[in-house]
Amino acid sequence: MNRRNFLKALGLGSGTSALSACGVVDHNMYFTPVEQILPYVVRPEQSTPGTNTYFATTLLSGPSAAPVLAVHRDGRVTMVDANQQAPAACAVSPANYFELQRHYSPDRVREPRIGNALTGTPTDWHAGLEMLVEAVRKTKESGKKVAWLGPYRSGTIVPLIQRLAGDNAIFWEACGHEAEAAASETLFGTRVLPRYHIEKAHYVLSFGAEFLSNWGGSASEGAYAEARHPHNGHVARMAMVSSRRGITGANADDWYAARPGSEAAVALAVAKLVAEAKHYMGPAHSLLRSANVTAAASASGLTEDDIREIAKRFAEKPSVAMPGGDWHADQDLTAAVYLLNLVGKDDEPLFTLDGYQAPVHGVEHLARLTEDMKAGRIGLLLLDDGTDPVHDTPPDLGFAEAMASVDTVVSLSSHGSETASAAHMVLPLSNALEDWGDEEPRKGFWLLRQPAQTPLYDTRSLGDILLSVFRAVDGASAPQGNWHTHLMSEWQAKHWPHQAFWDEIGANEGQVSEARLLTWLDNVDKTETDASAVTAEEAQGDPMDPQGAALAVTRAFQLWWIERLASGFFHSPSTLMLTHTPKLKPGFAFQGTRVTAEGFLLAGFPHPFLATGKYANQPWAQETPEPMTGQMWDTWVEVHPDTAEELGLSDNDLVELTCDAGVLSVGVEITPMVAPYMFAVPMGGGHTSASG
Repeated sequence: MNRRNFLKALGLGSGTSALSACGVVDHNMYFTPVEQILPYVVRPEQSTPGTNTYFATTLLSGPSAAPVLAVHRDGRVTMVDANQQAPAACAVSPANYFELQRHYSPDRVREPRIGNALTGTPTDWHAGLEMLVEAVRKTKESGKKVAWLGPYRSGTIVPLIQRLAGDNAIFWEACGHEAEAAASETLFGTRVLPRYHIEKAHYVLSFGAEFLSNWGGSASEGAYAEARHPHNGHVARMAMVSSRRGITGANADDWYAARPGSEAAVALAVAKLVAEAKHYMGPAHSLLRSANVTAAASASGLTEDDIREIAKRFAEKPSVAMPGGDWHADQDLTAAVYLLNLVGKDDEPLFTLDGYQAPVHGVEHLARLTEDMKAGRIGLLLLDDGTDPVHDTPPDLGFAEAMASVDTVVSLSSHGSETASAAHMVLPLSNALEDWGDEEPRKGFWLLRQPAQTPLYDTRSLGDILLSVFRAVDGASAPQGNWHTHLMSEWQAKHWPHQAFWDEIGANEGQVSEARLLTWLDNVDKTETDASAVTAEEAQGDPMDPQGAALAVTRAFQLWWIERLASGFFHSPSTLMLTHTPKLKPGFAFQGTRVTAEGFLLAGFPHPFLATGKYANQPWAQETPEPMTGQMWDTWVEVHPDTAEELGLSDNDLVELTCDAGVLSVGVEITPMVAPYMFAVPMGGGHTSASG
């Protein structure tokens, strides 16, 4: 065979494959595609064959967003890496890798569809957007509401969503941070997520928060690694008070196995002892009067010495405590942990309110939306990508039944789910690797998202969809341009003016007084970014020439924008603000702890990789062994050895768990990592209409 015929046989020299003529037959279910390999006539920008290109970006949203690098090679993103330039702990959480696999999932919805995500009729974007615009018009004309439901989002996209849905824009996640937000609102009068400065702590105390798994994201993981590094002059000690020992508990130096529901009583007792040790007499003192060490020990199964040992370690050195995360978080436990942080504060507080500032809604908001749906007050319901309330909400909420009373349900998901299967139309979104955007995971720390490759399929940016709707419904007041230009204009107006502050202080960043900082922030908010922001030299012409000055502003901002794209983040000067102890809001009262003293407790916990089901159809997430049990592709129930012996159970026995919600048949995993009389089951399974 000569060279020409050899290349033809491989499909490299012709558009027609000669493999079948050579007797090569592909018996696989998925036939191997044959593509032409052609040299670039015009090489795409930022793409060098065989060479990696790195895009600073962020893949996750809300408080989980973290600076990462998308590794691009030959037109495709191949890996996600840490952004070493970012002023945050360098770590990449597993969820980032699962987002990468979702990006390439063969089950992605590839075009708009009329009907549900799995069996709907494909259509084009022109027709899809026309239907969406018509639904918005009809809803407004009928006096009904436009509603939005999706996971946590922050940044420039949130005002656009709220412009469309108003107070009916709900940002909610199953096993999310609603207990933290509610306790912060009740105690301090502001609904934000606190920030736990783990990296500075000598003693880290968790009341169930899996901050090394799926509770705090990569920021918490990296911060803990910093706290454990001996270059700080100390190695932090970590303790966990919880009824189940997960990945975080396995890394703890001390695990205190408390009965489910007793954690709040333990936290209050520890707080009272710490307040006594530090002679605290502040406003939180009155809230600790009801705390009782003996009662807490009796309720939790711990000894009084255990509780006093925890308090002693917390009071001795700079310490930080985190409330129970996920399934067992409640407002009492969270508030008790907040009080513990307040009374244990040293000169430099490790618990501040400069965490996540964007909306965090709770089950009560979801319940109100469901009631509005049932009553026929919702004309259009938009479901964001990554949300699956039909699967994730309790059956007694009746969300699936309520959807039937909504005139138009539009799913923006690019993956099939129980919720997307009930939609009237699917408009798939481009994902984080294909789209522009920004996030503010903590106050003043802004992450910039940029496309690391062209979209794989016929998907659209959420920002472009919203802007198209605004222009069609109210063109006079709608923002002009596409989502990319709108994002740039927002950064030019809100963030670029603050760059002058960093240019002014230079290397004296740590010596900026709070008075000077407040003056700067107050003045810059009152001025607009105009030609005065650049010098005559930058204008490259007559400084009195307004056109030349305007061009200089444009050039200066574009250079600054390119620098932000290269770094992937921007720090507002407000991040230098000296943090103060949060002020307690009067009138707070504990609702009473929920202690399970008798009988069995069935508890669900988010799978460390599947979460509550978002990544259940991703093979990487299913095939990665669960660290505590080694389980893969399965659901199981964790049972304490003493309980198993009492019930006559052995490893891998099939048992039926019966509760008010129904019956579940699962295999037994006997482990000392759960409290006696507790049955713990990982979430994430149980899908009936998901793709893949």
